[in-house]
Amino acid sequence: MQGRLIALWLCAAALYAQEFRGTILGRVTDASGGVVANSTVVVTNQDTGTVVKTVTSEAGTYTVPFLIPGTYTVAVQLPGFRTFERQGIMVRVQDRIEVDVVLEPGQLTETVVVRGTPPLLETATGSVGQVVTQTSLVNLPMAGRAVYLMARIAPGMVPTDTRLFTRPFDNGAVSNVSMGGSRASSNNILLDGIANMNVTSQVAFVPSPDAVQEMKVQINTYDAEFGRAAGGVINATIKSGTNQFHGSMYEFWRNEKLEANSFINNSVNEGKPRQRYNQFGATAGGPFYIPKVYDGRNRTFVFGSWESIRQSDPTSMLTTVPTAEQRAGDFSGIRNAQGQALPIYDPFTTRSNPAVSGGFLRDPFPGNRIPRSSMDPVALKIMEHYALPNKPGGGPTGVDNFFWSGASPDNYDAFVVRTDHNFTSLQRLFVRLSASRRPRLGDDDVFGTLATQSRFLNRLSRGAALDYINSLSPRLLLNIRYGVSRFGNVTEYRPRDFRLSSLGFPRALESQVVRQSFPVISISGYAGVGRTGDAEDFSDVHTLQVNTTRIGSRHALKTGFEARVYRDVGNSVGNASGTFSFNEARTRGPDPVRNLVSGHSVASFLLGTANSGSIDRNVATAFQNIFIGGFIQDDFRATSKLTLNLGFRWEYEGPRTERYNQMTRGFAYNTPHPLQAKAPNLRVNGGLLFAGVDGQPRGQTEAAWKNFSPRVGIAHQLHSKLVLRAGYGIFFSGTTNAGRGTGASPGFSVATPMVTSLDGVTPADRLSNPFPNGLLAPIGAKDGLMTLVGQGVQFTEVKRPVTYSQQYSLSIQWAPAPNMLIDATYSGNRGINLQNSNLNINQLTTEQLRLQDGLLARVNNPFFGSIASGSLATATTTVAQLIRPYPHFTGVTVREFTDGSSTYHALLFKVERRFSQGFTLLGSYTNSKLLDDVGNRQDNYNRAAERGLSSIHTPQRLVVSGVWEVPVGPGRRWFSRGNAFSRKVTEGWQINWVGTMQTGRTLSVTSSVNTTQSQGGGQRPNSTGVSAKLEGPVQQRLNRYFDTSQFVNPPAYQFGNLSRTLPDVLGP
Repeated sequence: MQGRLIALWLCAAALYAQEFRGTILGRVTDASGGVVANSTVVVTNQDTGTVVKTVTSEAGTYTVPFLIPGTYTVAVQLPGFRTFERQGIMVRVQDRIEVDVVLEPGQLTETVVVRGTPPLLETATGSVGQVVTQTSLVNLPMAGRAVYLMARIAPGMVPTDTRLFTRPFDNGAVSNVSMGGSRASSNNILLDGIANMNVTSQVAFVPSPDAVQEMKVQINTYDAEFGRAAGGVINATIKSGTNQFHGSMYEFWRNEKLEANSFINNSVNEGKPRQRYNQFGATAGGPFYIPKVYDGRNRTFVFGSWESIRQSDPTSMLTTVPTAEQRAGDFSGIRNAQGQALPIYDPFTTRSNPAVSGGFLRDPFPGNRIPRSSMDPVALKIMEHYALPNKPGGGPTGVDNFFWSGASPDNYDAFVVRTDHNFTSLQRLFVRLSASRRPRLGDDDVFGTLATQSRFLNRLSRGAALDYINSLSPRLLLNIRYGVSRFGNVTEYRPRDFRLSSLGFPRALESQVVRQSFPVISISGYAGVGRTGDAEDFSDVHTLQVNTTRIGSRHALKTGFEARVYRDVGNSVGNASGTFSFNEARTRGPDPVRNLVSGHSVASFLLGTANSGSIDRNVATAFQNIFIGGFIQDDFRATSKLTLNLGFRWEYEGPRTERYNQMTRGFAYNTPHPLQAKAPNLRVNGGLLFAGVDGQPRGQTEAAWKNFSPRVGIAHQLHSKLVLRAGYGIFFSGTTNAGRGTGASPGFSVATPMVTSLDGVTPADRLSNPFPNGLLAPIGAKDGLMTLVGQGVQFTEVKRPVTYSQQYSLSIQWAPAPNMLIDATYSGNRGINLQNSNLNINQLTTEQLRLQDGLLARVNNPFFGSIASGSLATATTTVAQLIRPYPHFTGVTVREFTDGSSTYHALLFKVERRFSQGFTLLGSYTNSKLLDDVGNRQDNYNRAAERGLSSIHTPQRLVVSGVWEVPVGPGRRWFSRGNAFSRKVTEGWQINWVGTMQTGRTLSVTSSVNTTQSQGGGQRPNSTGVSAKLEGPVQQRLNRYFDTSQFVNPPAYQFGNLSRTLPDVLGP
């Protein structure tokens, strides 16, 4: 089916492109107001000399699309009239500039010249966006100079991370921005109109700001040509060469001697870490010229950019490590945050409580000290790799008692080359090549031991684009475009000769793992140690686009399609040497379920009693997705004052396939399981289904055929200085960032769980021998519904809905002066089928939780003898396990299910002054509210309880940016005279700034230990009903930012009543 779709697409007559260039359009009349048909319109790029010609329609209109950003001249000629010429028209990315012309009677040899760009008013589109000009890109201060960050000076843009220094190779941080209330993964990032993202929707290549001509940021895009983005669009274009040779060189330098110390370092009286940062590069461009061989002026142009970074990357860390007393088993002096003593109980004395049916009792350790004979030998070996405290720690818990500061080399090299060629005035072509590489030695060797040994990372990207334009006739244009983008990460962990047996793990375990590294140890409230294994991940994105534009008297009709092929090859060994987590639950008592003011995570670790653990054996995968989209767009100039943007779009989102069918295809919810006969009194249905097996299709999900997207935009010019604009559209997101990785291949990839307890309370296997029955072997799909029975399984829902949004806006623009614009916009966004957290459908209901201690009662296990590994391989099991929806699995997880929704309302306000007379200014203000139900849930059957302020809700954000060329030096107002030396010293001075103020984001509070026994989901505290908000300066509340006493642990077997995010407390 996919092959037939591609064939149909290749045969299509009119295909699609996501346009990054600008358009000049207008209407030609005579002095009496009558339309002038068949007049010749000549549009000339003033920098390259490139000429585009067309003729006016019967209605006197003309449209000239596909203009690269730059400065243009429009000339109109017709015998019997003077030649009209307008110079200095600035065309920006995706601009639609109206240049109406009035011809005066006279001779063609007579020319009427008008200079200057039309007002900033957007009179031809209802879309909401902002152009970031080259002046801003090159001159505005930008920490790290990752050019896509400059999109954040536009209204409606809210960063979703907290990095203050982002470099061009920090691809994830560059991509982490919410546009108009959308998720970062729903945005579309383009370079020269070509998708510039990997399969996880992160930007693949970040060019130097000096290489970018301009960038267009669109919060609400009502042109149907833009698709596969439920959020916004960021469209950057690389510079082209001109008729003049030009170039630049730059160096940006950072050193700790010129910087303030960090807050963390100051708080513990530590000096500034060593900082060395050099970011340097050069650009060059001009006509392709070989003396006496080829003169490319007005015809062939070349532009190139090179950039490098050499950095000694400083890092500081303030964390908590076990004290010498705790390492020796002495917990006699430990307290919680409220100063209460925390008694430690022996988990190996766990027994039934005769006074409570199904309850438990434990004995305390005498003197709150653990004898060395009770300690786990592997835990003691691992503890040797922890550093001792080097700071006194704070508060009753002694938190933050270890400080570390270090640096590591971090290098980066990137280049981009673009060549433009004009075959004739009717045919044009450009080719672009780009590449980058970032080798880095990790900077997280915190303890200087094997436990925190550094890693080696190599990140690279490769890209190419080709674009061809042919004016088939004055009214019909063809544009063909192809692009490819490769993005890869290779991670290696050192040392290569590490052995698990050196920590005391059994040699039998050592012989079964695929890659040995220090295991990952997580101790609640303390620094973690260990490393996941090596990983390689490469993604290729191929894009082929073609479109046609037919220009009529009042209509500019665009039609087309687009196809993308996403390929994703990964080989991650994951936690190949194991991951183990420890909290206080294993040392609570005397009733370990109800007595919450007891126990300690370090004590649980010393005893080797984990609350969870597993080890991975993963398979390499090779995935592919195919996307096809088609559209029709009519920009209809209904009157000289009213323009309608009418569009309709269709998209096909193909299912993910794996080259060797190493992938599941959903879950057989209602199919009787082969173990049903073993448990006739239970409902035993369900099991994994596999792609390409037993008649199942090869796709991970069903194909999405019905993604229909109507679009409408309106621009009504109420006055020469006033425009009213509005729009509505439906926008679908891609699916390649969900359901991928080793989690797509259970059975082919296997995680062996550690049996930490059979009843959730009594310890079972210890850290010294975490997998006494050996590791599960990958079996592929051969066992069918019996695959991984008795274990936890995960899958992607076959009928997974595609994420989409409904966007709508209403704005008014006023141009009080030719170079100034004031814009007020209401922007709304309704997100539907948003990608949510994993959903465990094997959780108990609130009604079942009313059994309380009865849930933990041990009963005969009907599956005993049929399941070889895990907690269900024993003769008895708990009541809780047998009353689960799928009792033959310990967990059934739907991966990243798209059942989320969001609502966004915002007022966007901006004041813009276009660069003129050495000054430009942009002020952007966003006042918004974002509600959703996306995040980690506690009760999977009560999604309504998850509705609240979004985790990325940022109610207010103000950004003011500007460039001022100080009027000093030759030809300026001040100090224009002087000798050669003084003129050089005084010329070229600028004052440039970007100022940002915003409120904090929402905060979430969860319980450290889940006491619901719900067999899935999470647990939040109860609220006392009193707001936790505290007043006063933030600096005075750093140790107690909000009132923690307003949160209390809920009773056992109950979910907390606190909302997913705090409704009235925002972060600093």
